[in-house]
Parts: sequence; structure tokens; C-alpha cells
Amino acid sequence: MITRTRSIVKFLFQASLLGVWRITAKSASPIRAQHTNNHAIIVSTSRYYHNYRHVGNALSIYHHLKTFGNYPDSNIVLMLADEILCNARNPIRNELYTDDAKRENLCTSDIEVDYRGDDVTVDNFVRVLLGRHPPHTPSNRKLHLNAESNVIVYLTGHGGDNFLKFQDVEELMSNDVYGVFRQMHWLNRYSGMLAIVDTCQAHTLWDVLLESDTSDVPNLVAMGSSLKDQNSYGHHGDQTTVGVSVVDRFTYNFVELLNQAARRKRKLSLAKAVEECCPYRKLHSTAGIGSTKGGFKAEDVQVSEFFANKRHTTKIERPAVLLSNYAESDHIDSTRINVINQNRLIHQVLNLNGKVTSSNTTDTTQDNVKQPPYEALDSEWKARCLLAILIGAVIFTTSLWKV
Repeated sequence: MITRTRSIVKFLFQASLLGVWRITAKSASPIRAQHTNNHAIIVSTSRYYHNYRHVGNALSIYHHLKTFGNYPDSNIVLMLADEILCNARNPIRNELYTDDAKRENLCTSDIEVDYRGDDVTVDNFVRVLLGRHPPHTPSNRKLHLNAESNVIVYLTGHGGDNFLKFQDVEELMSNDVYGVFRQMHWLNRYSGMLAIVDTCQAHTLWDVLLESDTSDVPNLVAMGSSLKDQNSYGHHGDQTTVGVSVVDRFTYNFVELLNQAARRKRKLSLAKAVEECCPYRKLHSTAGIGSTKGGFKAEDVQVSEFFANKRHTTKIERPAVLLSNYAESDHIDSTRINVINQNRLIHQVLNLNGKVTSSNTTDTTQDNVKQPPYEALDSEWKARCLLAILIGAVIFTTSLWKV
């Protein structure tokens, strides 16, 4: 009877261990969380008028996100290294067209350029992605990311094998990209990420990222307009007015497909989009697309997951009362207003006399928000801890039986 009881108990322990092992194996691979907000950073890294097309690339993506994707400007950081639209050589000021027929002006009155000129640097680009800004940085210069954010990173300019130039002064290397994206994952600053670069030898910028054997940057799809030793070319030029190329082939064809898909409400995967819009005969180069280890693949991700914003959860709700009105009151203490979620707050700090101590409203990023230690543990570590406890229990129980 005792032997039979021991056999039953032993069987139950083995079954429990098998169940925990399966949970651990499942949690070891990154799980794709449901995103609740969308953000984008769009960067044109080139100066000078002959690089007109790089501004055209950036504004094409920007215009699509706002027109078809319902992105508010609070969810987009736009970085333009040169103000081509105001250049003395530009005969059509404050107008930019990327289509031959000049049907749609991409330079509308509601464009918000967050970084321009000398502010477009590698350092500022990294700070936006990681949320590590100097004090009193305006809110429009930040991306308010969290673990439920789908993020688009779009870069255009001049580049080469494993690098992208910023204004012919500094370079963003493929190692830098890998390090920044890995930190974003550690800081829970994205759920999924789409990284796009339009430059010569573009896809090499993701080499270190895509060749990594670990899954420390999961749920990321990377695109490039050309492979190693290939150039990216302009789509067409406007020789009658601006006199230079206005947009690159990859971005022009990609945005055209996005616009058509949005109008027809067509379901389209990222891999299928690149396959359809960017054949060699159109680009004179081979567009590259790949996914990092762990998480989703380009074949499984719909274009709408990145280019259609879930606006109702990401739109900034501005305080109804201005800061100047607070100064008129003698009964207001320090006020914290919840803007989007628990990790994103707008602080309005006032002293006891009702005077504003800081004229700028700043956002507290999630780096400053302390989470309970048990909530910070991910499912993998929880499963492993449970497995260790069960193994210890088995060893302890076995030793008692032997006694």
C-alpha cells in the first residue's frame, strides 16, 4: 500500500514537472503583446539643396501617417537636417510634390518639425528612442513609448556598408543601432518595431541586428532599399522647377502601395508589401527585409499594425486649464495630470503661493516610474522559479522516503 502511494505521488510530481517545463519553454520565446498605441520617428539626415529628395522621402512617410494612418503629431517626431522648402534656390517656396502631376502638396500648414538643422544628430536620435532627454525638453521632442507601443523608425540620407551619415559630420553605425534597440527592449519601450532605411547599401545598417544569435531585440522587422554594394536611386526629377530629384524610388513605390492599400482597406503583410512594390525592375536595386530572432516575422505582420494608429489611446489630452490660470489661484498644490497611461505623466509643479516654479511642462518617462519588484519579473523567470521550487520539493520528499 505504501509502495503504491509512493508511486502515485511520484507520478504526480513528474506530471507537475512536465507541465512547468512546457510553460517555461513557451515563455522562453518572446510573446507578442497586443499593442495599444503607435509612434514614429522620421529622420532626413542630409543637408544641402541637391539632397532635396531626402526631404521628399521623409515628408512622404509623414504625410501618409497623418492622412491615412490617423497619427497625431504628438505621436510623431520629425527630424529634417535642412529646410529645403525655404532654400533660396527653391523656386516654389513652401511647396513640395513627389508625384509628376503635382496633385498633392506635402508641405501643408500643419507640419510640425521637431528637430531641424544642427539639432539633427545621432545623439538626439538616440535620446528620442531611449527617452533620455535633458531637463525641460519640450513634450513634442519626445516619443512617449511603453511596452504596448508599435514604433516605426524611418531613416533616409546617404550611407554605405554598415553606416548612415548624419549631415556629413557623424555616422550612425550598425553596432549603434543594435545597442539602442536592445536597450529599448530592456526598458520596455516597444511592443513591436518596424525599422526602414532608404540609402545606398541600406540593408547593411541592420546587419548586426539581424545576425545576432540571441533574441534580445524581439518583434522587430527591418527593411532596406538596397543590399550591399548596391545604390539607391531617385525616382524622378522636376527639371522644370526645382531642378533636382524629388523622391527616391524605394520610398515612392512603398508609399504609393501603402496609399492604395489604405484606400481599398486591403490586408497586406509587410513581406508582401515589399515584394509587390519593390521589384528590381522598379528600384534598380534589391530591397531587403528581415526579422530578428524571437517574436513575429515579416510574413505574419500586417501593414496596418504599424501604419494605422490606434488614436483613441495615444492622443494627448491637453489640460483644460492653462498654467497661467493656475497662477491666479491661492489654493492649488502640486498637480499631477495623467495624460496617456501610468507611464506617461505631465507634471505641473507649483509652489504654495500659487506661482509656477517651472515655465515648461515636462513628461516623466517610464524610466522614472518604479514598479513593484514582482510585477517587473517576466513570465520566463516566474516559470523558472516555480520549476526550481518543484525540483527542490521532489528532492526533499525523496530524501524523506528513503529515511
